[in-house]
Amino acid sequence: MRIPEEVLKRFRCFKQKDIELFIRKKIIKGSFDEEDLRILEVISRIWSKYMFLKRQLARFSYDQRLKLIETCHFNKLDSYIYSRIKEKWEKGEKVNIDLLVYEVMARFGIKPTKSAEEMLKRKIKVIRKHVWAMLKKIRKNQDETNSCESLEPSASPAESPEIEEFEVFIYND
Repeated sequence: MRIPEEVLKRFRCFKQKDIELFIRKKIIKGSFDEEDLRILEVISRIWSKYMFLKRQLARFSYDQRLKLIETCHFNKLDSYIYSRIKEKWEKGEKVNIDLLVYEVMARFGIKPTKSAEEMLKRKIKVIRKHVWAMLKKIRKNQDETNSCESLEPSASPAESPEIEEFEVFIYND
């Protein structure tokens, strides 16, 4: 569905996909009459506002928030592939691309054609690289955290020779 340019200009905080989602979820009708515009106006006041996002995300577990951030730019198909690859690697298993291709085709009702298989294989390889980079980054951060925990605590400021005694002055106005 094509969203009128006037609506996109008036509500710059929304992308076309956002408004299409509102229509699919029946939040607005898509006729862009006064009622639809009023609803969009109300939603636009809280859309992407830090305080509201923070309160909404607080309801999710840490793992759910992490997955949301990791997959926010994926569609359903990509998100599913990402999750399957990540699960396999976290279990220490190898990812069989051909098996995953047929699993995805069955799950999403994709007709098994040569072009569909090739497209899915390319997609899986790209997402696999993304998962690998993300897991590598997490492991690196964990290693740095573990090495920081093993360091001896530094001397307290009172024991430090560089810090000399100083007087505290209280000023009364």
